Amino acid sequence: MSSTLSVITLVKNRSTQLKNLLKGLESSTMMPDELIVVFMNEAIDHSIDSSCFPVQKVRLDDEHEAIPLAKARNLGASIATGEFLLFLDVDCIPGTDLLEDMLAFQQKYDALTMGDIRYLNRHWETDHFNETHLKKHSVAHPNRPKVTPKASILMNDYGYFWSLCFSISAKNFKRIGGFDECFINYGAEDTDFGFTARKLKIPFCIIGSPCYHQYHDVCRPPLNNFDSIVYNASVFKNKWNQWAMQKWLTAFSERGYIEWAEDQNDIQTLKYPTDEEVQAAKQVSAQGF
Repeated sequence: MSSTLSVITLVKNRSTQLKNLLKGLESSTMMPDELIVVFMNEAIDHSIDSSCFPVQKVRLDDEHEAIPLAKARNLGASIATGEFLLFLDVDCIPGTDLLEDMLAFQQKYDALTMGDIRYLNRHWETDHFNETHLKKHSVAHPNRPKVTPKASILMNDYGYFWSLCFSISAKNFKRIGGFDECFINYGAEDTDFGFTARKLKIPFCIIGSPCYHQYHDVCRPPLNNFDSIVYNASVFKNKWNQWAMQKWLTAFSERGYIEWAEDQNDIQTLKYPTDEEVQAAKQVSAQGF
C-alpha cells in the first residue's frame, strides 16, 4: 500500500536557498505529494512553483517573533495532507534518494527519523549542481554520528535530534503535540520535540541518506540569537529539569553576558551584546558549522 509524503519548509530571507531546495526535490527519485512553504513575516514569493508536484504557500505573520519556528512548523503540519511529513530546513538540498529512502524507512518503522546531514563548503557551485558535485564539496559534521549509505542507526540519545532534516508520521506529530510554542524564535524547540518523542517511546533513528546544508557564515557564539537562547533555555529547564544549549550558555557566561552555572536553576542577564559584538562574532568558516 502506497503512502503519501508532504515536505514542509520555512522561509525568512532565503530566496536563493529555497530555489535550490526546490531544484533538489525536482531531481529526486521520488516526488513528494506536496511541498508546503511557510513564509515567516515576509511576503509570499509567488514565483516558487513546480511542474512536478503541488506547492502550497502560506504566510505567517507574528509581531512578537522574527522567526517563529515552532509556530511555522506547526502551521505547515496542520496544512499537510500526507501520511508522513518531511521537514527540511530551507538551507537544505535533499539528496537524490532522500525522499524515497525516508518514506520506505517510515513505512517500516514509523520512527522520528533524521537524514544524514552534510555541510557544503564556501566554494560549491550554486547555479549548476548535481549530487556528485554536492558530495564532492560537502563533509559530515564532526560531532554527529557516522552512518553508512542505506544503513540506519537507532539513537538512544534524543539530544542528537536536530530539525534540519527529519521525518515523522502525521499521527506521531499529533501525539507529540507539535512543537511547543512556548519556545520563541530560535533555540531548543527541536530538542524539546525530541525529548517529548522519547517520553512517548517513539523510536529515534538516523538513516544514511544525505541531505546537503547550504553554506552560510556562522556566529560564534550565537549572539545574534542571544535573547531567545537565554529565554528558551529557561523554558527548557522548567519543563525538563535540565539545561539545553549548555555550550552556548557557557560561552555567554564566560564573556560576561549572563550569570549561569549548570547547577543553577535560573539565568541572570548581566548585559546584552551590542551590534558591534554580534558582528565581531560572525565568522567565515570552511563549512558553515
